[in-house]
Amino acid sequence: MQTQGLRRLRAYRVATCVVALAAALRCAAGTVEVSVGDERGAPLANVAVYATPVAPVAAKRSAVKHTAVMDQQHNEFVPHVLMVSTGTEVQFPNSDNVSHHVYSFSQAKTFELGLYKGNVYPPVTFDQPGVVVLGCNIHDSMLGYIVVVPSDYYAMSDARGGVRLEGLPPGDYTVEVWTPRARPMGLPAAQRVTVADGVTKVDARITGRLAPEPGHDHG
Repeated sequence: MQTQGLRRLRAYRVATCVVALAAALRCAAGTVEVSVGDERGAPLANVAVYATPVAPVAAKRSAVKHTAVMDQQHNEFVPHVLMVSTGTEVQFPNSDNVSHHVYSFSQAKTFELGLYKGNVYPPVTFDQPGVVVLGCNIHDSMLGYIVVVPSDYYAMSDARGGVRLEGLPPGDYTVEVWTPRARPMGLPAAQRVTVADGVTKVDARITGRLAPEPGHDHG
């Protein structure tokens, strides 16, 4: 009886340690806060920001299938800039009363959806990182962008130019930003940061003249 009691006690202690270790691993995650602004320090909204793990071990991706939607409303792509991780399936519904013909010749993804209304095509899988430029063969003024990143840690900057990326496992990351409003030489170089249990702050400045925010007066 005493031996059985000791075995149960040991089993209980082992189980307790496993639970505590799992909880510690869940808590061992960091946060990256990025402040995006122009060369004068004014905040910039709607800028794509993402953190990519440097070490292959840290780059383990979620097995959950990601989906997203790039709609077409009032002869515009909505949203104007869509961020997705590699492997994401994107739907391209046409919510307008007129037909659209969506295409992309970008290296990261080349595809074409012939003239249509509604939601008639299966989703398109974006399996290569890069910027995909979207157009419409019928309406030349329509432009949209899909930023495909090899990471699960990404977001668009808010009205204050802020981005908060949470749940990053400890390790080294590169933080990058992108916007169609800037020229390539105006985008800041990728910044390497070390993430630990806590908050890591990053300041990103986009230089040079910026194109205006997209309007809503397309014909």
